[in-house]
Amino acid sequence: MIVYWLIFIILLLLSAAFSGSETALLSVPRYKMHSKQLKQLIKKPHVLIISLIIGNEFVNIAATIIFTTIFISYFGTGH
Repeated sequence: MIVYWLIFIILLLLSAAFSGSETALLSVPRYKMHSKQLKQLIKKPHVLIISLIIGNEFVNIAATIIFTTIFISYFGTGH
């Protein structure tokens, strides 16, 4: 059961990282970016946003599945 809790915590941290990345990358002015890789990412913001949102959705769905498994193991299915 502890493994499920660890996976759940890791997934929550990944979700926070995706959300934070989306906010950080899209709110920084272009003239403050010094990295070539960041400038390449920002050239196509719609691709960046779609990638971050899809990644975040996968992580959130996995976290929901794991937490449902944890919840059912503690409380049963109710039947």
